[in-house]
Amino acid sequence: MPNVLVVLACFCIILVLNRVKMPLNLSILVGAIILGFSLGYGPVGITRTVLTSCLTWETWRLVLIVVLILALSRLMKETGQMKRIVETFHAVTTSQRITAMILPALIGILPMPGGALFSAPMVEEGLKESHLSPEHQTAINYWFRHIWEYWWPLYPGVILVVSLLRVETWRFSVFMFPLTILSLFAGSLFLFRKLKDDASDNDPKSRAAFSSFISEIMPIIIIVLAILLFSLLNKGMQTILELPDLSDATLLFGIMLGVIWIIVKQKIPRLEVKKAFLSSETWPMVLLLFAIMIFKGILIDTDAVSLIRDEFAYYHIPVLGIVILMPFISGLITGIAIGFVGVSFPLIVPLFESASPMIYLAYAGLAYVSGYMGMMLSPVHLCLLVTRDYFKANLIGIYPYLLKPAGFVFGVAFIAFLIMTSVL
Repeated sequence: MPNVLVVLACFCIILVLNRVKMPLNLSILVGAIILGFSLGYGPVGITRTVLTSCLTWETWRLVLIVVLILALSRLMKETGQMKRIVETFHAVTTSQRITAMILPALIGILPMPGGALFSAPMVEEGLKESHLSPEHQTAINYWFRHIWEYWWPLYPGVILVVSLLRVETWRFSVFMFPLTILSLFAGSLFLFRKLKDDASDNDPKSRAAFSSFISEIMPIIIIVLAILLFSLLNKGMQTILELPDLSDATLLFGIMLGVIWIIVKQKIPRLEVKKAFLSSETWPMVLLLFAIMIFKGILIDTDAVSLIRDEFAYYHIPVLGIVILMPFISGLITGIAIGFVGVSFPLIVPLFESASPMIYLAYAGLAYVSGYMGMMLSPVHLCLLVTRDYFKANLIGIYPYLLKPAGFVFGVAFIAFLIMTSVL
């Protein structure tokens, strides 16, 4: 059986197991083991990969970040700050549509793994009168959380693709920025059809409430500013003092400052802080993280993506097909932007690097959008999984809501590519 079908079959197994009520972390772990055996990996190799994946700094960094996000989210909810964020934003605009768009988009500025978990309680609070299904609310939170990652230079995937393409960051960001506008339009068009705002309550209550809103989102502002500050300090220490690169820890430091700020500002007792960190909701999420990293480790150690690439070459799939399919499948497999960029772009960039500058960006942009849609539809995308877990939604039931905006964005990007390559 072709390797691409083996990988897709394992994804289907994960979805089916979860459908029959097996916990998602266990479903992914079973899928990873089946994939390993299917690609010729023996018990010793699988055991080694499991242990290695669970002990890496990348895994534990993700665990620490997600635990901090969960604690911060719980503290903000228990102190009423989460509710006040929604209430003060409603004072700026009472539209459920705008609330459901802006709040996850606001969190999306932060390049944090599983960040959709942070905005999920806000979306739930903002949509509590809408009577939308858990799957629908999951799709709204998930989609608008990810409108920035096409170009926002704080995201690791953007940083890596700029490096691999060898173009200026501003040039890539300006070229890709329209996709954020397109994603906002697509999400509004397809995800809000059943959401009706009360026409009598659409006018802003008070513009003065904007300052209150800023005050309530101060933990988020602190995290963003701390990430920027730590990034600058890290760059300076590398350049001037030749110290090791600590960029992996900047996000961790930023979230820690946000947690400390809310604990001090709200004067939260130690017992409540302890409860926030040791909540029963935390451990399933931690286990889910380990399962995802084990799955990723199996994919890497079995060289699954390279095997699929070789199959494409064998069947003489054209350049445009490879530029679209390789990032898409890589995104579907890894569920993370830096994953599809790191795996596929070194393989596809040589296919179009001799083109003129604008055509070069056109191919790169199409490849990135394709990988992005694969990532957004990936059943192992952390944000999708944690949001689904928060809303207790059916994983398969989320996809009908995601396929339409994802297909629309890719379709418009593909048409734009065809126009650019025929005109320039």
